[in-house]
Amino acid sequence: MHSNQPKCHTARGVLKRVGLCCLGLFAQACYLEVAAAPLELAKGDAVVVSAEHAVEDDSERAMHLRGNVQVHAPTWEMFAAQAILYGNPAAPDVVVADGVPARIRLFRDNGELRVEAEGRHVEYSRADDMVQMTGEAALTDDRRTIRGDRVRYAIQSGRISVEGEKRVRAQTRAGPK
Repeated sequence: MHSNQPKCHTARGVLKRVGLCCLGLFAQACYLEVAAAPLELAKGDAVVVSAEHAVEDDSERAMHLRGNVQVHAPTWEMFAAQAILYGNPAAPDVVVADGVPARIRLFRDNGELRVEAEGRHVEYSRADDMVQMTGEAALTDDRRTIRGDRVRYAIQSGRISVEGEKRVRAQTRAGPK
């Protein structure tokens, strides 16, 4: 296998390209792409990736996922029509997702939901500790829902910035007393 060819991923985490012979005098290479499954992290934590198609691109250090994409990690999960995981698939540096909408949920260390965010395009940067949503973007926490064309959320500080020519709306919920 040439190093610049994409690799598919199987349930064992590191998948190999599967070549099948097609019928006819001239054999063609056909490739089977299958859903990825648990990828182990440190001390029993796991990132579970599932999609109808998963192809790894070594030149980009990226995994391209298409079709009913779900990524579940200990502190976050994402749902999208397609996504790209940059870096190690078991602990991606950046995740870029598209969908109608693409969704991400971030959890606190104790497992409680911190925020739920969605947009047509969602980018999660673990290195920058930032989530950015564009296209009918919304961010919901336990107190409010914020909507705009573009919403940015700094995870550690909780800072939210909203941009939008069409609309910017914030809806506050009454919290527990």
